[in-house]
Amino acid sequence: HRVDRRQRQMCIRDRPGTYRVAFSLWHTAQGRIEQVRLLDTSGQPARDSRLREVLQALRLAPMPPGMAPRPPLTLLVVPGQADCP
Repeated sequence: HRVDRRQRQMCIRDRPGTYRVAFSLWHTAQGRIEQVRLLDTSGQPARDSRLREVLQALRLAPMPPGMAPRPPLTLLVVPGQADCP
């Protein structure tokens, strides 16, 4: 079973537990992430920082011609079972 590169990037090695972290994402019509803003911390600055780095590097699908992006997107990250190597 092949693990997607972005999913592997989200595999942060730390103790399992319960947390949630929220971000706002601003993006261009071409799908480039312009800004990532932390809305609610996970309680661990290193985790928040790594998640922000991964999100900043994401590329979304381009918008259809003539359609403008409607920023920001809100993203809530919670732990779950992933196919982490």
